[in-house]
Amino acid sequence: MVGKVFKSALFQKCVVHLKRNMLNRVRHTDKVELGEDLKKVFVVGDPSYTKEQAIKNFNKTMIKWSKYSSYFKNVLNNVNIVNYFTYLEFDYRIHNMIYTTNWIENLNKQFRKVLKIRNSMPSEESILLLLSKVAIDKVFKYNNYPIYNFRFDKKLFEFN
Repeated sequence: MVGKVFKSALFQKCVVHLKRNMLNRVRHTDKVELGEDLKKVFVVGDPSYTKEQAIKNFNKTMIKWSKYSSYFKNVLNNVNIVNYFTYLEFDYRIHNMIYTTNWIENLNKQFRKVLKIRNSMPSEESILLLLSKVAIDKVFKYNNYPIYNFRFDKKLFEFN
């Protein structure tokens, strides 16, 4: 949906959910080996690791595990894997901040929770105001802890 409206926007699918789904498809005894294989595919924090390398490693891993389960063969053939490696197009120091969408899902959960306890709202503006308040509260809660990965970039602290 976002891609239809914002055609030039980059889209990142949640790597954590993909890994979790894959790990649920193998025997308990094979989870460690698959986990190690997935660590080699979804590398964060390495400036020399490229999207092309990631896709190549992903294909190798899916071929290896497709012998075990047809699920991996389906993933290899049907999933647009490029969207799982969008984080590699950004600076390596912030890879781990953007390769998962858990924070977005958590925010949506908070929105649903707040709206569920209210039976009706007088207008669309009041709903937007309420959701803005939820988002602002969430930002203040998490901004109490500094993000140290951004210290390296002096441009963030310069004003034009």
